[in-house]
Parts: sequence; C-alpha cells; structure tokens
Amino acid sequence: VSDNTKELLYIEDGRYYINIGYKLKFYNTKKKYGSFTNKIKKDVDCILDFFKNIIGENNIKDYDYFMKCLKAYCLGMKIDIAMVLRGIKRIGKSTIALIIEGILGGDCCEHDNGSLLLTKFNERMRGKAIIFFDEIQTANNNERIMIDGKIKTLITENTITFENKNVKADSTTHKTNFIFISNYDHTIDPSDDRYFLVDLSIKYRRNYELFDKLHKLCKDEGVMHCLYCYIVEKINITTFRPQQDLPKTKNKQDANIRCLEKEYTFLKEKYIKRN
Repeated sequence: VSDNTKELLYIEDGRYYINIGYKLKFYNTKKKYGSFTNKIKKDVDCILDFFKNIIGENNIKDYDYFMKCLKAYCLGMKIDIAMVLRGIKRIGKSTIALIIEGILGGDCCEHDNGSLLLTKFNERMRGKAIIFFDEIQTANNNERIMIDGKIKTLITENTITFENKNVKADSTTHKTNFIFISNYDHTIDPSDDRYFLVDLSIKYRRNYELFDKLHKLCKDEGVMHCLYCYIVEKINITTFRPQQDLPKTKNKQDANIRCLEKEYTFLKEKYIKRN
C-alpha cells in the first residue's frame, strides 16, 4: 500500500499492511491554528498574501481553487487534476513549489525533468505525495505524445506499476499528485480538463527580497506547521470536485484557442488547399 497518511505498519479491518508511502510531515497534528504565536501567524499571512497576489492575478476564484488543491494535498488525497505553473522567468513559480514542499515535507516530494515519464523504471515515484516536473525535456514529437499519454493515465488511475532494474515489477494503489513548473509551453495537452493552468501575476517579478524571505520561511518548521493547520482548518473542500470545478483561467482559454487553431490549420492543409 502507498498511503501518505498512515504509519509504516498498520492494521485495517483485521488485516496487517506495510505502507510504502512517505508520511506527510504534519498529518494528524494535534496543534490548532489558534495555538500559534502572533509572530508565526504574521509570517503565515505573508505567505497567504503572496498566494493571493500571484495566483490568478488576484482572482479570488482561482485562489480559492488553488487553496482547495493545497488542502487535498495536505490530507493525502489524490485529485484528478494536475497543477501547471507556467509563466515567464523569476515571477515566483519555484517559490510556490518550495512552500508546498515545506508544508508536506521533503521526503513526500520528488523533482524530475520528465525522465520518469520516458522510462519504465519509475521506482523514484513510489510513495511520493507530489511529483514536481520542472522544465520537461523532450527530443521529439513521439516523446511528447508518450509523456502526455502517460501523465493523463497517472492523474486518472488509482493504481500504478512500479519497476526498477533487475527487480520484479509490482502494482499498488497510489495517491500521488503532479505539479508542472515551466517558463515555456508544455509537452502536455494544456486544453485537457485534467490540467489546472494557473494564471500567474508578474507583480513580484525579480522581487528577490520577498523571495529570500519566503524561502527562509519555508525552512521554518513552526511557520510551515502553522500554515498546514490554517489550510486544514480554514479551507472547506466538502463539495470540492477538481475537474468539474476547474476554473476557466486565461491560460486555459488561450490553450483551447491554440488547439482550435492547430485543428483548423490541419483541416485547411489536408482538405481545403488540396481541393
């Protein structure tokens, strides 16, 4: 079993299980948000203000959806969408990833450039709560098609087959979620409803003073613990349906338009011009 919310060994319905999932850092915490000091809460407010201003370009609906995704991650839930953080350089994409990693715990997270999607040897994915795909590298169109197909399956399916060299492959349930980070258009099909293409503001571009401050807060266990408690206690996901509630972000609408343009170009070249 791969579950980021359970201990290494546990009993359920009278059966013994060995859990290969890395446990979420603050899961099942006894602390409450109200028990933290005002100084720590002020630091958490700084992070939340950063989220509010950069996510959705200050669009409250996009921010709410983003925070609901974070709560699902904090509770070890697998959701049927992947988050895509795409935008120009130095606006804070990596800082968002660092904060998420700080909330969940480094052991629960893995960073990859897409190599895990181009090979059958995917053992590094085992037991992870989040896989961050940073600037996926592909050599040709066949690799792009392979990556797009494989990631869609991983987002949708609840089981995964793990394989390593000279080791027998095995299948198990998984609750891994996926986040893409890039300065460029992705190899994935961005128009698909399994992708949350976040609109990112350029408000903080090259604001290295703020980024340095946020990076330090990511290393402060008290601040990350408080932020975790805030998300779990304050964000309501009772009726959250990730795919159905997917925001119509500007990035998403632009992606849909580009897909239509490609289809139109294909039809024009194949049928209209020939006739």
